[in-house]
Amino acid sequence: DLGCGDRQTDGETDFVLVIPRHGILVLEVKGGELRTKDGSWWTRPRGADDFKRLSRSPFKQAEDARYRLQRYLAPQCGALPFAYAVCFPGGAPHGGLGLEGPDHLVVNRYDIPDLPARIERLLRDTGMSGPLPGSMVEKVTEILAPTALIAPVLLQESRTASAELERVEFAP
Repeated sequence: DLGCGDRQTDGETDFVLVIPRHGILVLEVKGGELRTKDGSWWTRPRGADDFKRLSRSPFKQAEDARYRLQRYLAPQCGALPFAYAVCFPGGAPHGGLGLEGPDHLVVNRYDIPDLPARIERLLRDTGMSGPLPGSMVEKVTEILAPTALIAPVLLQESRTASAELERVEFAP
């Protein structure tokens, strides 16, 4: 979830790739059957009978997630190189996707067998500069996937202990 506390733009993205040699790539993945017509995007998930209109195109979803994440990280990390792309793992577009979905932002099923090479080309084609310093890779990783412990609250521990003491039978 990349809502980052902004309820008007809360959302999620499928993958955030922190690539030390380049920067950060936000990857939106769309499965099932998709179509676009007159600027609207429609999806028919596997097993469904009907198409359902998407509120935003996959490219807009990826772009929005990229900028939300960039704003979220900026206060702690400064300016970082970012890019976004859309992956269609089950197929490949037949026909162009227009200005919003240029070919260099598309990863399709034929790219999957050599995904690292496709990602490398995508980053080169988007002009993403890097590398990220090693300390920044660790910092971004810690911010996005922190290590934390959620321990019982002392009051709850106290109540549990009191309840156990009430059950204890004392020998005369």
